Amino acid sequence: MGLLFVLVWVSLTALAGGSWRYLATRRRRRISAFAAQMGLSFSAEDTFGLADHAFDLFNLGDLARCRNVVWGTFEGVEVKSGDLYFVSSSAAVPAGMDRLERGGLRFVFAETEVGAFLPHVSIRHRDWVPEGLQPNELPFESDDFNRRFLVRGDDRRFAYEFVDIRMMQWLLDVSDSLEVSFEASGRRLIAYCRSSKVCTPAPVLVAVKGFRDRIPAMVLREYPLHVAVDQIPF
Repeated sequence: MGLLFVLVWVSLTALAGGSWRYLATRRRRRISAFAAQMGLSFSAEDTFGLADHAFDLFNLGDLARCRNVVWGTFEGVEVKSGDLYFVSSSAAVPAGMDRLERGGLRFVFAETEVGAFLPHVSIRHRDWVPEGLQPNELPFESDDFNRRFLVRGDDRRFAYEFVDIRMMQWLLDVSDSLEVSFEASGRRLIAYCRSSKVCTPAPVLVAVKGFRDRIPAMVLREYPLHVAVDQIPF
């Protein structure tokens, strides 16, 4: 009986491993084809070191890793994107994730840059964030926006200037079709969503480009890049 159990367990493990490899290979081929179609470059491995712990996204689990990286010019903007997973999950696994995601917390993200150096701000979709105000959450006048997004920032004044009326309305419009979240930190902007929601990077590439386009001009003027560089200690 014990031997039979071991044989069954080994067989199921092999099947699961084979299924995972098949799905990973199919996804890699799909994203590679997408990159070729869009005139973008593709690498199965992350040669850029895209995991940046200045962003909340890359701190959701342990040992953040990126793969299926795409980069190049998308709609006139230099972008990079990748699949994000974690070698092991942190204890703070968002509620509602299935068993597969609990093992890896998989996301698709895209990034671009701006000519400014911005304080960190996070605009997280509430698709897996509990209802109600969270610690350090910044409330806005729109109840609909507060129901859909959780905003946190190191600089409260900056966060309220960053998420102005125009940005807020665009975020609400985007959330009608995609549960996407956003962050800004330094020169970099990112958009991301759970990988189970998208087959290719296209939606998050569109989202990060739209996010960049709607940053208030006043904010970019207030945080010019040369000021941040001058303040860096040597």
